[in-house]
Amino acid sequence: MLGIASTLAAEEIEINMSINRLELLHTLEYWIEYSARVIERASNELLIQHGITYRQVRVLAVLIVRGPISQAELAERIQVEPSTIVRVVNRMERDGWIDRKSDPVDKRRNMLVVTPMAETIWETILKCAGQVHVNAYEGITQERLESTIQTLSDICMNLSHDNPSTSDSIEEAQPE
Repeated sequence: MLGIASTLAAEEIEINMSINRLELLHTLEYWIEYSARVIERASNELLIQHGITYRQVRVLAVLIVRGPISQAELAERIQVEPSTIVRVVNRMERDGWIDRKSDPVDKRRNMLVVTPMAETIWETILKCAGQVHVNAYEGITQERLESTIQTLSDICMNLSHDNPSTSDSIEEAQPE
């Protein structure tokens, strides 16, 4: 009798897991994460032709929007471990896209700043992003796109009250 009960319990668990997997496909979190990966992959396919990676784009975007910041602040902004960002920053510095400058307030700390060369790179990035947007938004009305952006912005604001660095990023990204 115990064997039948355990078999039924195992089958019930398997059925519940299947249902949970199907429910997952209908969650906003799933589609946000999946869409982000698809957009990153499509972006990388275009960017790599110019020797640029998506992570480098994220670094430049933060530096262009925020201005000079420390490497630790940069890692926090793009939500990666500080050790992960070291290789990206070193490569970008080697290629002349960014410089490390002494912080005028705290001489022990270096600030990352974009170079004039990064402006040329940024133009290429914008062209690639434009192409990804054209492909991604095909068949989507402006109204639906704006509604989606507003909804996602609202979700971020709702969830970022306890995290000042996230709140700052969201407020900077808000359209005027």
